[in-house]
Amino acid sequence: MADVFPFATFPVAALRWQLLGATISGGPTLSGPGQVARFDGGGWWGCELSGGLIRTQEERRAWHAWLLSLEDGLGLVELPYLEETPPTGTARLSGAHALRATTVAIERQSGWSGPLSPGMAFEIDNSSQYKRLHMIKRVVSTLGSVDTVEVRPPLRQAAADDKALNFTTPKCLMRLDDPNGDAWPKLNGNWNGDWSTRFVEAFPPPPV
Repeated sequence: MADVFPFATFPVAALRWQLLGATISGGPTLSGPGQVARFDGGGWWGCELSGGLIRTQEERRAWHAWLLSLEDGLGLVELPYLEETPPTGTARLSGAHALRATTVAIERQSGWSGPLSPGMAFEIDNSSQYKRLHMIKRVVSTLGSVDTVEVRPPLRQAAADDKALNFTTPKCLMRLDDPNGDAWPKLNGNWNGDWSTRFVEAFPPPPV
């Protein structure tokens, strides 16, 4: 099982989630603007972390040990999607949904004060695709406690009725993507430094 990235131990000044590879651009043409085509898989998540500080020897050793555990991108980590005020309600899928579904029905259970909203992120813990992050593009309809919503990226795996969804502490299985070595801090004469890096969504083989 992958460890959860410890933001409390390694705080950052800024982070940016981005859906990568969702489209393919044809580039400029002689006769007009270039065209953009949608990628069937719906893209994958990337998250940039910047402004991480190294102020003590203990922090440096702890950060270096964490980097070594990530095996230069071979190791896996669950990266939390952080929000100022995370939702506290529980939710589940209403009905079964197919692989690559982009419209899903979500039943709000306890703890909700109203319908779901566009831009909300949630996690599905799949049996073979691990923890996957999805985001609500728009709310199509609301009937009682069930919201029908469009999501991106598409579902990574078919999901059964009543599948639990995590809106409070959503996470995504990711790996280190640091070709320039920016995660390794550059220290000054006072032994202080900073680091930045990026994680991208990981797709390991399903467990046997």
